[in-house]
Amino acid sequence: MAKVIIEHAEVTRVFDSKGFWAETKFTTRNGDEVLEKWTVWTKDTPSVGDVVTIDGMLSIKMERFTNDQGEEIRYSRGHVNQPRITQEPKGAEAVAQVFDSEPMFDDEAPF
Repeated sequence: MAKVIIEHAEVTRVFDSKGFWAETKFTTRNGDEVLEKWTVWTKDTPSVGDVVTIDGMLSIKMERFTNDQGEEIRYSRGHVNQPRITQEPKGAEAVAQVFDSEPMFDDEAPF
């Protein structure tokens, strides 16, 4: 098994004390929007809507379903076992971490 770190993942569904689904989104160089879906197996589940960082052991499973047109759709889903989950800060706490509360001035700056 490989180790994986998933940052800025939003929790989209929680299973009864077994785990949760999380999603990450990013834009590729050519402008395409990509959505990754992860299944995380843990007894300590965050709440739906929480943004977390997940660090754990990766496995990939092939899954399938039949859509409304009767076509079978196959896809792979990343599964994370033995995760270490870190809650990302929200609201004012998150802003305070990004921006220092004291203004930064340099007396020697030429402008």
